[in-house]
Amino acid sequence: MKKNLILLIIALFSVGCAKENKINEETYALAKLDNFTQDKSLYTDKRLIAYPSSVTKDDRAYTKKDLDNLDYNKEVKLQDIYFRIPERCEIFKKDESYFVDFPIDPSYKVLISFKNIKRDYDLIDLSQKIIKENNLKDKLRSKPLRNKFNDIDSAYFISEDDKGQSTHFFIKGQNSTIYFLIKETNTKSSGKIMADILMTSYLAGDDPVEVRKSFKSYSNNLSVYATKKIILDGLTMKIPENFYLNQEEDGLKSYLAKKDSEVIGEIIIKEDKIDGNNYDCYSLNSGDIIYPIQLINMGEVKEKNGILEGEIRLVSRENTLTGKKFVIQNDDTYQTIIIVGPFANKSLELSMADSIRDTIER
Repeated sequence: MKKNLILLIIALFSVGCAKENKINEETYALAKLDNFTQDKSLYTDKRLIAYPSSVTKDDRAYTKKDLDNLDYNKEVKLQDIYFRIPERCEIFKKDESYFVDFPIDPSYKVLISFKNIKRDYDLIDLSQKIIKENNLKDKLRSKPLRNKFNDIDSAYFISEDDKGQSTHFFIKGQNSTIYFLIKETNTKSSGKIMADILMTSYLAGDDPVEVRKSFKSYSNNLSVYATKKIILDGLTMKIPENFYLNQEEDGLKSYLAKKDSEVIGEIIIKEDKIDGNNYDCYSLNSGDIIYPIQLINMGEVKEKNGILEGEIRLVSRENTLTGKKFVIQNDDTYQTIIIVGPFANKSLELSMADSIRDTIER
């Protein structure tokens, strides 16, 4: 009797596995293609740190809203670099490239590919090499920028064609460089996906960075109205009244807005004297310019009225905030202004950032 019961359990389990395999074929587009094979060899099967997410666990496919902050629970190791991919994604392999396939949703398409670059390149030089070899010069939406995070060297650029937008980015370890390519159609989420993959990355021998995210709305505690005047070296600007000076040192100021002791907004103003242009300065101000805060550039960077601007994430153990970064040339220096707020109030904080930008006087 006991033996028969064990056999029955095994049979039921086998049926469950068969159904799961069938679901995979119906759920992932690459599973239907003969030249792609599913590959689980890169998974580490460990989760030293849980990365917060607002994704619900009910649906198989991710919604467009989910793409802004996915559940990065699958850790992957390639060469000496660790990183995370979303929980419901699966890895497929073709030749020397790996592909992260998302569950099929008819309203959008997102596909991530990655591969190891065997030669040692400077990442901006590598970006230019790929742009030249793939004739992307006339398709660029955003020029190559460095995007350092923790002890990891990184860079990215964005191209676009009639099939959609592609975000090209690199993570460089001590012995290898991974080239990621995120292709998307009918969505603008690849910058956020890139930022989260970079945020979860670490090198062999290091520890992953622990971060916190809050999804609470603070719409009643933030203001888009910039009315408080502040004076900087060479320029003046206005910020909302509830931001107060938290840190000041040579060439750097930080203003905070808090609610019940939690930081819900931050404005960082940094002055740089560099031998380069505004893109060099934009590249310079990522990574850990205020320890232990990490700044990650993401998405398209464009120039408007002489001001370089793009979206950014501020990552810390206390919270993760999102917003905009501006770079302004002022005589022989550059001013970088970073304005961030809560995840739940993205449209409000982007409006706040634009409101502050419009008050800048040089």
